[in-house]
Amino acid sequence: MGQQLLPRMAARLADNSQPKAERLRLAMGWHRQGFDCVEVIAFLSTGKEVDVEAIPIASKPTRLSRPGQFRPSYGVGRRVKEAIGLTTTCPLCNATLEEMNNLGPLSLRDPGPLHEYGRRMRKNAEALARNTEHANWLQRQAISIGLALKGVAGSEESARRMILEACDAEDAYLAKPVTWFVGIRTAPRQEPTLQRCVASIVAAGWTPTIFAEPGTDLSGLEELPIVQRPQRLGVWHNWYDLLKGALTGTAEQILTFEDDAIMVPGAREFVERSGVLAEPRLGFASLYTSKVYHQETAGWHRVEAERLFWGSVALAMPRSSVEKFVKHRIAMGWKGIKGNQVAPDIWGGDVCVARVCHDLGLSKWVHSPSLCQHVGDTSTIPGHVRAIGNRRAKALAVLTGPEE
Repeated sequence: MGQQLLPRMAARLADNSQPKAERLRLAMGWHRQGFDCVEVIAFLSTGKEVDVEAIPIASKPTRLSRPGQFRPSYGVGRRVKEAIGLTTTCPLCNATLEEMNNLGPLSLRDPGPLHEYGRRMRKNAEALARNTEHANWLQRQAISIGLALKGVAGSEESARRMILEACDAEDAYLAKPVTWFVGIRTAPRQEPTLQRCVASIVAAGWTPTIFAEPGTDLSGLEELPIVQRPQRLGVWHNWYDLLKGALTGTAEQILTFEDDAIMVPGAREFVERSGVLAEPRLGFASLYTSKVYHQETAGWHRVEAERLFWGSVALAMPRSSVEKFVKHRIAMGWKGIKGNQVAPDIWGGDVCVARVCHDLGLSKWVHSPSLCQHVGDTSTIPGHVRAIGNRRAKALAVLTGPEE
């Protein structure tokens, strides 16, 4: 319970000779200052009986024009934050928190949308865990405004229940360890990049297995698991066999790299916490984002490509999708983009996986900024140019912690 009203303050609330709108304005102000006591809450619960248009303009919500204008106060938002038990330094989250503080009992004017939104979000509580931490936070605040709406029957209890269900769903998702199989497919290059690639993947948080074509320089990598191909398979079959081999284990997520991929540090924790791996019917999440798919809005973005996709540089696929992919007629009969290539010169795995995902109705996702750069100055595919133009990422993410 919050601070108690002084006797003279309580008397002003009880003074029926004063307009109720004026007393409501006082109660709102005291509530924001921390006077979260029985008298204030009880009075605020009668707000639905008040003509809110009669409240002086100065007491109406102050809308924030942009994130970052957060002013500490006490109200609905602070109560929600304390009930959830989370902390955040995100300006957008804090701005939303302040918006909720400002709403107060004015939201009693139209409780219907709150209840409808609450029912829908409660039904999809588990889906909350699939969103980013910030999106999760904002949605919880939106459905939890009922915490302060004592006058709306059942709103407080339903809001508390929704909060707890959403928190439990997210906690369960984040607490569950993600099991990975990570493979790098590599072949001889005029200018080797494998050692740099491996170092970046380890710094990102994964331990890879190397699937090497004959003649590949593996110096300095002896401590890692290595699958040495006895004969040249080519770009496509080295990757296809890598995926089939990954299914012999029990890993839930399968992540494959080309040997000229350079990951940003800390990417594993970011990917696991971002929720993209729990996306329903996920085909793949590409940690590399070609310039073609770059967007100024940060986050995961769905790609609607049906027959073409730029880049299989770093693909994360759930086990269920890999199982479907390797048995799909397109993958099993893949002869390259033009359909007339023969092993070991078949390539175009990025196009193949895009077509299979489209055929199966599986989603394809990229992240802006990219979590990986494509750096090869020479290609392992005959006739291919180095990684320039659309074969590079426009911008790289900088991951400094879980708030990113």
